Amino acid sequence: GGKSMGWKVLEVLFPALHDVSGQEESVPVSKVEEFDDAGIPIEYYRCGEGKRDGPFAIAKSVGLMVMAGLCARGDVIAFPLILLKAFGWNISFSFTNNVWLSIIWAVASFCLGAGGYYVHTTKLEAFLTLPSSKATESTWKCQPNKVASDDILRFSLLLGTINAGCASVYGLATSLLYIHGGYTKLYSDVRDHGLLWYVLSWPLFLCWIELFAYWFHRFFHLKFVYRHFHKLHHRFQPPTASSAVAFHPVEFAIYVFGGQFIMFLVPIHFSVMLVCGLYTAYHLIEDHTGIKRTPHWVWQPTTMFHDDHHKYFHLNFGQHTMVFDYLFGTLRDGKRVYSEDVFGGRGKKLK
Repeated sequence: GGKSMGWKVLEVLFPALHDVSGQEESVPVSKVEEFDDAGIPIEYYRCGEGKRDGPFAIAKSVGLMVMAGLCARGDVIAFPLILLKAFGWNISFSFTNNVWLSIIWAVASFCLGAGGYYVHTTKLEAFLTLPSSKATESTWKCQPNKVASDDILRFSLLLGTINAGCASVYGLATSLLYIHGGYTKLYSDVRDHGLLWYVLSWPLFLCWIELFAYWFHRFFHLKFVYRHFHKLHHRFQPPTASSAVAFHPVEFAIYVFGGQFIMFLVPIHFSVMLVCGLYTAYHLIEDHTGIKRTPHWVWQPTTMFHDDHHKYFHLNFGQHTMVFDYLFGTLRDGKRVYSEDVFGGRGKKLK
């Protein structure tokens, strides 16, 4: 018989629970796409390289992150400022009494963010051009035999690098608001709000990112908004690592500030902000590489989930989980057809 609704929701929330018994470490490539009993592609649960971590490995990773946060008292955020002060710079400034130092700090943040993104994404894309990689692309590539043009690659790298630099500046602005007057609810000492709140704030922050990303991603797929903003991101076909943040600058700013907005609503420790931010950025790039990969985390779908968003357009809006797409009917269904001209997230029935 079919699985219960409750179990299917758990399976979608934690793809590692899906029955993959009998599959090898590297899942064989099939020319015929396979779907589960709910019409969800099997490759959303597991595909290509990678292996899900077991409960012990996940508990160890989470434990180490929590321990690092408990040991931190704000010194990491302040370290660059302390270093400058050690060399005689008086960095007790605000936006009003030292504008030039604020500008220098912003430029440095932009260069670090943009430079890091450029180096990381170009190294990933270099893999795609290796002769050995091209010879075996049917086994590892999400969309075999599809290659982005040189013009598209150059434009995505330029736009993505600029946006990555801007994201660093946006993050700097939030941190400076915290350092110079507590305008946010960021804090650096776990004792300020207790251990229980600190532990709970990790899943809370990730849930906020997922909730905001899902609904605003759907918003940018409304017909008018899509054609004037989000369509730019979908020009990059097939997606590549450098196109991960190659959005319209206004749209990208909304995503970044929206993710940070929770820091103005509830207390968030800076270690939670940094780790969850890096986790989101890492998987955002991974999901655009075009390489079939199964993540370590039990809740994270494979890279095929988001690659299909680019291939079929108006579906699969989630960031780190398929659960909202499943609950609201926007998860790709093998019994329906999709295209750039079919809006709404549910496609059309097969004739």
